[in-house]
Amino acid sequence: MPAGTAALAGAPWQVVVAISTASMLVGVLSAVFPQNSRDRLMWWRDRRRYQEKARQHRDRAPSTPAVHQRQGPIP
Repeated sequence: MPAGTAALAGAPWQVVVAISTASMLVGVLSAVFPQNSRDRLMWWRDRRRYQEKARQHRDRAPSTPAVHQRQGPIP
């Protein structure tokens, strides 16, 4: 039996779920984000470039008033 399993054997189920979720999250994040510093730098540059383009696109979009605005009380 793995050492981690023996340590959690008598723990409440909430603790087991929390520790399992945290360890899976760490595993997923380490798999998704690049580990090589050159790759990490490229990833952050691409992310920043994407955000800048999205911001420019959002700023260029015309702001139109809502169609169903009430002008006064309903008779």
